[in-house]
Amino acid sequence: DFVVPNGKAKVVRPGNHVTIVSFSIGMTYALKAAEELAKKHIMAEVIDLRTLRPLDDATIIESVKKTGRLITVEEGWPQNGIGAEISARVMEKAFDYLDAPVVRVTGKDVPLKDLGEFVDLRQVGALLFAREGSILAYARGMTYWHRRHKFCGVCGSPTKVVKAGHERQCTNAECKAQHF
Repeated sequence: DFVVPNGKAKVVRPGNHVTIVSFSIGMTYALKAAEELAKKHIMAEVIDLRTLRPLDDATIIESVKKTGRLITVEEGWPQNGIGAEISARVMEKAFDYLDAPVVRVTGKDVPLKDLGEFVDLRQVGALLFAREGSILAYARGMTYWHRRHKFCGVCGSPTKVVKAGHERQCTNAECKAQHF
């Protein structure tokens, strides 16, 4: 028998432009979005949380350090969701590595009474959940900025963060241009 390790997320799809974190049914949307993004040459790293408590901060933080961007995907409401918790932890532990704000793709923020007579949970999920189109739109917007500011405007080499904030420096030893 296979037992999912408690508190250990899994990188399901490696990438280096944007991190997409999800769990359960949200993984379906995250993986579909990653496939579509790959067609546009945007490589999304997809992480399956597998367990929510304890939450595997280390895997998420390492991925954000690599990509500089984070999108969380969940079925629930935006308020008090796991995406809000992940966002807070990333802001506390990896703020200087973020090149764009954390984006949360969630279900619609509607009161439960507005769902009407739905009994089938699949119908409720279909009504509430923001489809993979939202993930695609956010990822494309985030990586557009990435293409403009992660590479040196003088020589085209990659840049790196040289101190807290947005100051970047060219990695080409001959160039060493400063970017803000």
